[in-house]
Order: sequence, then structure tokens, then C-alpha cells
Amino acid sequence: MKMILCKKYILMLFLGGLFLLGGQQSLIAQTANSLAKQATKDHASARYADAVWKLVNALNKKPTHDKAIDQMSRSFPAAIKQAESNIDRLKTSSATFSGPQTVNQREQVYTSYEALIHLIDAVRNLPEVKGKKSKKTLDFQYPSYQEEVREAQQQIASAKSDAAKMMYERGKRLMDQGGVDNNKSAAKSFKQAMEYVPGYQDASMLYAEARKAGTTRIAIIPFENISGKDHFGAIGQLITDEVIGSMLNNSASMEFVEIINRDQLEILLAEQNLGSSGRIQEGSAAEVGKVLGVHKIITGKITQIMTKTGPVTNRRYQVSKNVVIRKEKYLNDKGKERYRNIYGDVLANITAFQQSSSATIVGSYKLLDSQTGRLLDSKAFNETYTFDQSWGEGTGDERALGSTETSLLGRKQQAPPSDEEMVNSARQRVVNSVSQGVMSYVR
Repeated sequence: MKMILCKKYILMLFLGGLFLLGGQQSLIAQTANSLAKQATKDHASARYADAVWKLVNALNKKPTHDKAIDQMSRSFPAAIKQAESNIDRLKTSSATFSGPQTVNQREQVYTSYEALIHLIDAVRNLPEVKGKKSKKTLDFQYPSYQEEVREAQQQIASAKSDAAKMMYERGKRLMDQGGVDNNKSAAKSFKQAMEYVPGYQDASMLYAEARKAGTTRIAIIPFENISGKDHFGAIGQLITDEVIGSMLNNSASMEFVEIINRDQLEILLAEQNLGSSGRIQEGSAAEVGKVLGVHKIITGKITQIMTKTGPVTNRRYQVSKNVVIRKEKYLNDKGKERYRNIYGDVLANITAFQQSSSATIVGSYKLLDSQTGRLLDSKAFNETYTFDQSWGEGTGDERALGSTETSLLGRKQQAPPSDEEMVNSARQRVVNSVSQGVMSYVR
């Protein structure tokens, strides 16, 4: 069976490759006539620029195409008029600075001019065009927008300067109000000011100052393992370290978050006579937070670690298919020998095997406000890694096999992962869940 199945897959891949190749060739091989027809539809729908680009393509292929030339004489002037009208609307709406959106609008004016110039150059650089039957040519006046482009650039620079000033002044007002959240917003405003105008005034210095004041400092206490399963190593400490590592790798989210280092944490735990248990409750959170100088404390525990490797189960069934089983010779009306297909059912007996192994880690974590000792959030986690496998054996006629059976018979039984490997995979799921939950609060 295996050799035949392999040949079937090769044939499927070969036919699929031919299909994809044929699709690409059909796109490349568009004729000038089909492009001209598409352009006519675009023009009717007021998509004048799209029509012009298709006509440019058509006339580069065939400079004597009458319909393309005739359509270009209508679509090109319409495209210019439409583009200029859109630009005028953008200019009107962005004439007076009203905020960062003005920068975007003025940038759209500039890019619209650039697109229009690109379109004009494409038409200007066409080969000599002359209709085969009509003898019609293209005679356009090609406008220049160089002065308008320079003015658009100046308008962008002016808007960016105004936006930088707005963000800078907003940042200073927020800093004056004080508090972690206001300083965080202030830092973001100073950063925006520098994005509009690099090196704007002393925004860099103020950003650093506001960022420091707007940073949330957190302590993550090593998760306590009370599952009774100690043979998987220091899994609580591993989860804690990996949560910290996952958070630190997300540099964008960590802009306003600082995690206290392990050395400081271990000293605190010893001083508070907690050892490595991590049993910090709401009542002691404020005291611990004050000693460490942190805003939030995360504690967690693992309550269950379960592993399971199930038995191998099997299901026996039969498949059939109506196929050509032989060719039969016969004489047609003129007495000539011919052959016809004789169909019949073929059968195959299948035994499908299945086995499932899994590891589950159950626990919870708390987020405490170390300034007030208040419980901000408490979440449970129940993460499972599952290893499922299926394979099969079969006898009978291979022609009876469907795609499901072909795939099944092509697989062999594998040794399931060890308990330790599955627990490690489940642990990674816990890390992802906890780190995402923590970041949603502290960033």
C-alpha cells in the first residue's frame, strides 16, 4: 500500500503545480483588448486613475490599439480632474491647524500629488501611439505640479512643528498634575513631540523624567507549588522566571514597567521571614511594597499537576469503492473490435488506532496594590498540553482507500512524550497566560 500511496501524493502535487503555474501565466498573458475592456468598466465606475493604468499597460503592449487610445483620451483628463478635486478638498480641510490629524491630511496632499505625477509620467512615456484604423493619436497637455509639491512639503513641516508644540505643552501640563498615570501620559506626549520634530526643545530630557515617574514597579513573588508533585523541579520558580522573561522580551509593553530584581526580592523574603513560600496576603502587601518601593505585587500558587497517558484504542471498519476492474472486448455496429470498462466494488479492511497523553497544571495568581494592600485581581489558570496520535493498519484492495484512510495508513505509532516533557509544555502555556494577564494591568 505505501508505494501506491506515495505515487498518489506525487501525482496530486504535480497536478497542483500545473494548476498554479497556469494561473500565473493567465495573469501575465492579459491582452491589450482585455485591458481596454476593463479600463472602460473602471471609467464607468469613476475609477479614472485605475482605468488610466490599465490603458498604459494596454498601449505599451499594443500602441496601435484603437479602443485603448480612444478610452485614454477620455480617462486621462478625467483622472487629472478627479485627483485635483480630491487634493483641493484635502487642502481646504487642512488649511488651519487643528491637531495631529492636520499632519495626516497635509501628508495626504503631498502623496496625492506624487501619485498624480507618477500617473502623468506613465502616460507621457508611452511609445508613439497611433490607432491602426482610426489613425488617432494622443495629444495631451501635461501639467507640472513641482511648485505645488514644494508647497505641500512646507505645509507638512509647518503642521509637524505645530503638532510637536501641542504635544510638548500637553506633556508639561500632565507632569504638573503629578501621579503615575499622568506622568505616563506626559511621557507619551513628549515622545510624540519628538516623532513630529526630532530633538524638539528639551522633550528628550522631559520624556526621561516623566517616564521614570510614570513607571509602575512590580515584584513577582516565586509561585508556590502546593501540588505535592516535587519531582518536576522548581516549577514555581521556573514559571516566575519565565513570566518575567516573557514580559521583558516585550519591550513596547515594558516601556512603563519595571520588575524588581531577584536579589532584592530574596533579601526582602528573608527579612519578612517568608522564605520562598511567597505567602504575601493583602494585609502584609502594603508593608512589603513600602520596603521594596513597588506599586504592585504578584503572587501565585500551583495547586495541581496531573499527567496521563491513555490506552491505545482501536476501531475496525471496512471501506469500498466502485472502480474499473477489467476491460471487456466487444464488436461495435460496424463489426470493429472495441473495449469497454467493467466496473465493480473493491474492499479494504481498516484498523484505526488512537492514543492520547496529556499534562495539566492548575493554579492561580493574585495582583495586589502594594500602596493600599487592596486585591486588584485574582485569576485561576488551568492549562493542558495534549499529545494525540492516530495511525492505522489495513488489508485488501488499495483502490478502495479514501484520503482519510490513505493518511491514516501512512502514519506509524510514536512513543508518547515523557511526563516531564508534557509538564514543560503545559508550563509554557501557564507562562503565556499569566504574563498576558499581568501585562494587561501594569502596562
